[in-house]
Parts: sequence; C-alpha cells; structure tokens
Amino acid sequence: MQKLRPLKNTVLFQFLDETGGAKGRFAERYNGSIVIPVLNSTQNKSPRWGKAVRVGPDVREIKEGDFILIEPLQWTYNEVFEGEKIWKTDESKIMLSTDDESATFSF
Repeated sequence: MQKLRPLKNTVLFQFLDETGGAKGRFAERYNGSIVIPVLNSTQNKSPRWGKAVRVGPDVREIKEGDFILIEPLQWTYNEVFEGEKIWKTDESKIMLSTDDESATFSF
C-alpha cells in the first residue's frame, strides 16, 4: 500500500470487526482484546472499529496503525487495493483511537 496517499484530512482504513452480514451489527471482541458493543436487531446504526492504514497530511490526531472507532455510517467504500478492501472517512468522524492493541473499551 506504499503508493496510496490520501488527501487533506482523510483517513484510509480497514474494518476490524465482523458484521455478520447485517448493517453494523458486529462481534463482541476483536482479537480478544477490544470489547465492541453487540447490537440487537432493532438498531440500525452503530460505530465500527477499523485500523488506519494511511492518513492524509492534515490529519492531526490519528497515526497509521492506530485502532479507530468511526461514527455510525460515516465512511465510504474506496476500492480494493493490493487485494485488500480500503475504506475512507474524515478525521472528524473518528470517535476515539488507540495505538494499544491490548486496550479494552466497554460501552
């Protein structure tokens, strides 16, 4: 992914959670360390965890490799690059981030 360069405050990322095929409902844990809320079938929107793979030059708080929690439905599909699906969002749509894979968040 060396040739991929986002512009301005764009963050390119890959999702880390499992959707189970339905609108933002996802698994309870990622890699056994980050607790993600499990939604019931009446909820349509939820935040999603991703891992930043590239950040634009105007991004101030997020670094490549950070784990990010993105606001519900605040991302767009970008493309498949080197066999991987890459999504994009603006830095302002990220609710929280950590560079610690062992961090635990509970909602």
